[in-house]
Amino acid sequence: MILGRIFSFRLVLDFMYMFIANIFMKGFGFIREIILAYVFGTSLLYSFYILLRTLADILSQFTFGSALQANILPKLSKHFEMYDSVSYYNLFNFTKKSIFYIYAISQLIQLIIIFNLETEYKYQLVLISLFLSFLVVCNFFNSIFLTVLQAEGKFKDYSIANTLNLFLATLFLYPAALIFNVIGVVISRVIGVLFLTKKYILPILKRNPSNEVDINIKDFSLSVVLLGNLPNFILLSSGFIAGTDGDNNIAYFNYAVVLLNVLLTAIIANINTLMLRKLSITKEIKWLYYSLFIALGCGITLYIFANQFSVPLIDMLYHRGAFTYSDVLQTASYFQDMSLAIIIILLSSVLSQPYFILDVGCRLQYSKLLSFIILGSFLLVSSSFYFNEWDARFRSLVFLYSMSFVGLVLSIFTCLKYFKHAS
Repeated sequence: MILGRIFSFRLVLDFMYMFIANIFMKGFGFIREIILAYVFGTSLLYSFYILLRTLADILSQFTFGSALQANILPKLSKHFEMYDSVSYYNLFNFTKKSIFYIYAISQLIQLIIIFNLETEYKYQLVLISLFLSFLVVCNFFNSIFLTVLQAEGKFKDYSIANTLNLFLATLFLYPAALIFNVIGVVISRVIGVLFLTKKYILPILKRNPSNEVDINIKDFSLSVVLLGNLPNFILLSSGFIAGTDGDNNIAYFNYAVVLLNVLLTAIIANINTLMLRKLSITKEIKWLYYSLFIALGCGITLYIFANQFSVPLIDMLYHRGAFTYSDVLQTASYFQDMSLAIIIILLSSVLSQPYFILDVGCRLQYSKLLSFIILGSFLLVSSSFYFNEWDARFRSLVFLYSMSFVGLVLSIFTCLKYFKHAS
């Protein structure tokens, strides 16, 4: 009984570390967006930068964040529970081999988009794409070893590392933007990422060899990647669609989704991480119900707030510098229209977590089916745009809601499969 109370207290403490860190990170994120709105507003060059960054972020979803955690966190957690002393040189070698391919793919995709844009900013965008691709591989490298910190239960170090990363990126944003224009936005992020690598990742790699854990390509499931990061795939793809008219509509989407994404990253993502580790070790299903209740409450609160206070909120945060009152109204409209979809995404994000701790053999039974449904739905919804004369804004909302419902159905399906195999 005493051990159970201690463990529960540790779980609450771990959540508080990550929650408080995310509050600071969201604060820094808001400051970044306010600076960006002040300096660039919804200018065309900045909108093109958001388009490229969105492409880079979509690629990062295969190598970063929730999908990466879902693939390797259960295995790393179980390995660490078995051994007190663990080193990760095999994991480092696997990561090194992957970096070149990730950089090349990222750069190729961005160049294709750049040379299909009718703009005078092509050479500037090529330079921006080089920095963005470098940022993608740095994030992949850091994310692998930040997952190690989570697997070892070092949520305090994990939280501080991420907070300092964004703090430095925010600190250098304004001077970098003034000196290097839009390219400075990426440079500021690179500074934060390199600091994180030196301070928190390199010490992990300096450990003495002991009880190596083997991670290889077989530990990565496409269905887990797609399902684990489906909320981010949906939001990023919707944002990309918002920019397909070649105007600054994607900037409105971006400013709105930053606010809406607070719940998904600051609260639900932390709950999901703790629940995933908890279920990996003890399989206490009550944490799923707690998480679901919290997600529903947060989602309803967000929806009510968005429908009552969207214009005053956007006006207070962004209306200064290059960001006009017309921009306020456009962004607030997006904010309100997307809020209901965020509730659906929050619920599906929680419900899909138990699936990730099933044995690889169990997941393989459904991998092809889930991958086919997700990719097929993406293609089906996207292809419908060719038969309708909708503007980019409406297309982005159609995609957002359609894929959110698909995600909810799949998350319910995978949750039921967890109960079937775990019972």
